[in-house]
Amino acid sequence: MARAIVGPYRAKVLGNGLRELDRFLQLLVLAIAATRGIALPEQERNTANMVARLRQALGAVDPDRARLLALGRTRDCLFHCGGLVRRGDARGGTVMTIGWHGAGGGSLLRVAVGERLDPSARELLDICLYYRVLAARLLSEAGLAVPPISIHETPPLPGSCCATGAR
Repeated sequence: MARAIVGPYRAKVLGNGLRELDRFLQLLVLAIAATRGIALPEQERNTANMVARLRQALGAVDPDRARLLALGRTRDCLFHCGGLVRRGDARGGTVMTIGWHGAGGGSLLRVAVGERLDPSARELLDICLYYRVLAARLLSEAGLAVPPISIHETPPLPGSCCATGAR
């Protein structure tokens, strides 16, 4: 039976999971670009830049740049720093924007340098759903078929609040 992710490596495991989500989005962007005959720079590894270039070529607006950049910083903080925020958004900054919203939605949360990230199951679910919705929007913007999205496809693991097994 799967258990919630706990212990000293929780942040690294969650950061790695976010890295995998990000990589799958990159592969989708490359597949959409190839299907539509759009050339993207092969050396580009920044997902926010890849999505922006794809949308520019498709003539679509890009409302996702800030969140994708925040998710990149969040992922790196979790994976490389054990969740301890060591840098702000800008050089010398004192706060970092993270990749999820507070209760009730609104703008992305910001945390001070020196604080520790410890995403809840709800926050992880928010991120997962964001990636699913973004993927569907990109497919739609490219004029490609969009599979139905249902959060009921993946039931929570026993003893946890979400399908990832997080607390």
